[in-house]
Order: sequence, then C-alpha cells, then structure tokens
Amino acid sequence: MCLALIAADGKSYGGVMAAYKLPKDTEEQRSARSAAISAALITAAVPPAEVIAAAARLLELAETLEPMMNNSIAPDVAAAVESLKAAIATSRTNVEANLSGIADQRARDRLTGIIATVPALESQAAQLIATVRARYT
Repeated sequence: MCLALIAADGKSYGGVMAAYKLPKDTEEQRSARSAAISAALITAAVPPAEVIAAAARLLELAETLEPMMNNSIAPDVAAAVESLKAAIATSRTNVEANLSGIADQRARDRLTGIIATVPALESQAAQLIATVRARYT
C-alpha cells in the first residue's frame, strides 16, 4: 500500500506542475488555471494524508503486538515506530503545504481534519517508543 502511495505522490506532483504552467493571460485563463491548481493540489495532498492513516493503523498494530514482543526484536520495533513517527510528521508538512492553494472547502476541511490527528499520533508513537525502549535500555 505505501509503495503505491509513493508512486501516487510522485505522479501527483506532475499534475501540480502542469497546472502551474497553464496560461494566465486572460481572466478566463486565470480562472481555469486557479481551478486546475486547486484540483491538482487536492490530488497531491491525498497520498500524504493516506500515509498518515496507514501509519495510524501500523501504530495500533505495534501497540497490540508490544506485550507479546520478544525482547530481542524490541530495538527493531522501536526503530520502525520512529520511522512511522517521521512519516507522520513529514506527511503532515506535505498536506499543509498543499492546503493554501486548495479552494474546495470540503477538501480543505477533510485534509485539515486528517492533519489534526497528527499531534495525538506523534504522542502515541513517542509513548510506544519509550515503552519498547524500556525493554532494552
């Protein structure tokens, strides 16, 4: 799933660049260009928003497995959760960067709602990292 999100993210950036290259000489062209940019930015915000959702599910799985985890793999799990935490933070940054050019209020609200979950996810990850690290430090 995440590999597909990487591909979608790369592809969506091409759409954003193409929209910014549209002509803007007339009012009609400017309006069409703005609409195209907004639509492309929505498309570009979806993969990082979905990364946040995928990371949330993986955090839940890691929390479920933590009590059953063999202590010899604890450092690997801590490293994996650190990676999830970084993916969440960088994905939020990417979604935020796209929000300013999105005119569709429903899309803005949906994306804003997704990034509003990030502080809780970061806290959840930090707690899990501390719990797992306590097994080997």
